[in-house]
Amino acid sequence: MEEIQARINYYCRESLWNSIVNLCDLEMKKGVDPILTFWKGFGIFKLGSETEAIREIEMIQSRREISYAATTALVYYHEHCRVVDREAVDQLKYSQESAQGTASDRDLLNAALFYLHINELKRASQTVMGVIESNSSNLNAIAIKGWIYLAAPKPEYIEKALQIFDSVLNENEGGNSRHLEALLGRAAYYEMNKSYS
Repeated sequence: MEEIQARINYYCRESLWNSIVNLCDLEMKKGVDPILTFWKGFGIFKLGSETEAIREIEMIQSRREISYAATTALVYYHEHCRVVDREAVDQLKYSQESAQGTASDRDLLNAALFYLHINELKRASQTVMGVIESNSSNLNAIAIKGWIYLAAPKPEYIEKALQIFDSVLNENEGGNSRHLEALLGRAAYYEMNKSYS
């Protein structure tokens, strides 16, 4: 799943929404996965079909492994409909607060990625830091933190992103030299700085 998630994240960064939907459909032929349904819904939303995205996410909202991220997405999708159903938004916000307390690390990381991909960096950071505080060795959470720093507009944050990616890749400090998101993050850092050597 790590490779598929990395591809989804890459497609998000490159605004390849159809590719997300197609990848999720292809992978779900092997079996239904609520996390793939979540990202398929995101791709559908970005393609401009809010109501279809809402229907897609409502199918998985009660699934424990993705409940918080799904409810977070539903709040966002409802708020971006042409006609906003305030009552539905209020109910979803209440559900979101409840789901956050029982969310697994994986659920929180999907929510953090969602916030990152909609450019809500502060919320993404708060969410991922909650995971890191409970499990400081979670390499996926640390790599997401690096991507959040890389997306930030301040140059000092971008430099910090490289340090974060390097720490994830450093096997001497408990990292993994083949961690795909950290490798892609490091490559994106060098591309941003036009450092190709």
